[in-house]
Amino acid sequence: MRADKNHFLFIGMGDWYLPQLDLARDYGYQTIVTNRQADAQALKHADVPLVVDGRDIYTILARLNELGLGDQVAYVYTGTELFTTAAMIARSLNVPWHAPLAANVCENKSLMRGVFGAKDIPHPVGLSARTLDDITGFISWNGEKRYIIKPSDGLSALGVTIVDSEEQLPGAVKAALEVSTSKTVVCEEYIEGTLHDTNGILTEEGLLRMGTSDKTAGPPPYAVVVEGRAPSILSPEKQEELYQLFDKACRAVGLGPGPVKGDFIMDRAGKFYCMEVAPRLHGPLGSIFLIPNALHIKPFEELLHWVNGEAVRSHDVGKAYQGKVYFQAADSPDEAQGKGQIIAVMEKPGIRDKAQWKSNNDVPVYVIWSES
Repeated sequence: MRADKNHFLFIGMGDWYLPQLDLARDYGYQTIVTNRQADAQALKHADVPLVVDGRDIYTILARLNELGLGDQVAYVYTGTELFTTAAMIARSLNVPWHAPLAANVCENKSLMRGVFGAKDIPHPVGLSARTLDDITGFISWNGEKRYIIKPSDGLSALGVTIVDSEEQLPGAVKAALEVSTSKTVVCEEYIEGTLHDTNGILTEEGLLRMGTSDKTAGPPPYAVVVEGRAPSILSPEKQEELYQLFDKACRAVGLGPGPVKGDFIMDRAGKFYCMEVAPRLHGPLGSIFLIPNALHIKPFEELLHWVNGEAVRSHDVGKAYQGKVYFQAADSPDEAQGKGQIIAVMEKPGIRDKAQWKSNNDVPVYVIWSES
C-alpha cells in the first residue's frame, strides 16, 4: 500500500459485506462506504460514510474532493451491479480497474449475450426482446422445453421466472419488465444441469483462481438460490476446464485487471454454459463464508494482497480439501439447529415476515454450516 493512497472505496456496500471492512482495516486502509440508505449498517461501520446513490457518479466524486480524499483512494470495489460507477470513478481517480465499456456490458445481459455470441463463448440459446410478441415468436411449446425469463439489467433473482407453458409467459414478461430499467427482457432456454460459481482476479499474466463452489436454485417458477456447497462436486479436470472457460469469457467481454466472478451451468452431458461474468467477487455467502471455510482461501483478502503488490494464493483444483461447507435457505434462524457446526446465520435486511418474503420471491435467512 502506498502511503499517499491509504483509503479503500466501497461503492453501494450492503450490510452483509461488513467482514470486508474489517479485512481492509487489518491491512491499514481507511474505509469509505457509499449507500443510499442512511440507516445502513455498512455506513455506521465505515471510517468515511457517504449517503449517496451508488449510480450518482458525479456526487460521489464531488464528496470525495470536498473531503480531500480524491487522491488518496488506493482501490475501488463494488459487491453489487454498480460496475459502470466503479469503473468511471476508478478512471477519474487514476486507480487501475476494468474498462468502463466492459463494466457497462456486465450490467446488461443483452449486451453480454451479443459479446458471447460474437466471441464463441457457449451460452444458453435465447434472445433479447422488449415485447411479449417478440418472445412468443421464439418459443416453441413442445411439452419438453422450459424457458427462463429475466430482466436484462436486474439484481439477484428479482424479476426472474421459469416458465413451461404459454399461460405463464405474459406474467413472467411483465415481472421482468417491471424490474428492468432498460425495459428489455432476456428469454433463454432453461438448461437442466448443475450450477457453479467461480471467482478470480484477472491480470495480464493470467487468471488468479479464487475458488469454485456449487449452488442450487429453488423449485420453479422462481430461480432463487436456496443451497450451496464447497468444495465443488466437480472433478479436478472439470474445474480446470471451467476456470479456462471463465478466463476466456472475462477476456471476451474486455474485463481486467481486477476481481471477477462467473456463473455457469453444466448440462447433463458435461458441457459448460456461461450465464454471466462480472467485475467483482461473488456475494458474501460464497466469497466471505463458503470458500474461505472450505478451501481456506479468502478471496477478498487475496484481492488486498494483489492491490498491495504482494503474493497471491490461488485455488489448487488438484488438492483434496477435507471439510465440507454449505449454505441453506431457511424460514427462520431456528432452522439452524441440527445442521452441524454453524458458521453464521444471515438474515436478509428488510424481510421481516413470511408474507414479505413470498412477495419478493426471496428467502429471509441463510444458514452457513459445516459437516460435524
